Amino acid sequence: MNTLTHHHSLSPFTEYAEQYTKSGYSVIPITFGAKGPPLIREWQKFCDERPDIELVRDWIDQFPEANIGLCLGKASGLIALDYDYHENLHSILKAKLPRSPVGKIGAKGITYFYRYSGQQSKSWSKDGKPVLELLSTGKYTLIPPSIHPTGAEYEWSGGSKCS
Repeated sequence: MNTLTHHHSLSPFTEYAEQYTKSGYSVIPITFGAKGPPLIREWQKFCDERPDIELVRDWIDQFPEANIGLCLGKASGLIALDYDYHENLHSILKAKLPRSPVGKIGAKGITYFYRYSGQQSKSWSKDGKPVLELLSTGKYTLIPPSIHPTGAEYEWSGGSKCS
């Protein structure tokens, strides 16, 4: 992963939350420079219903420094397969699963996005280490250009954006 520094004058949430919301995704503010926790209570309801643009604008005012969390499941219409790199397993799994139109590159692996059709969250591990996690309703994932705790910026793979 490229260790990019944060180039934006605005926080990821301030800069992109409205755009993601208008594109039909359910986004919530997450602690800046961290993977969590969400900065709002009862955030899980936004896996089932999208916040309206006024609420997103309130969050932008309330939390000027925040990462962007994408709520998975019905509201965004997406699930995510989160791979942590584990020897040769990634290429084996990738060969067996349907191709994803978009992915997110993180510090420890890659996350691929797929259409939601009722899938439940589930995780798989090998030798006690997480290898693959299916994230659905009740889960969120950080999306670009959020900042990982290492200071690196999450990026869309293939240069494509989810819009």
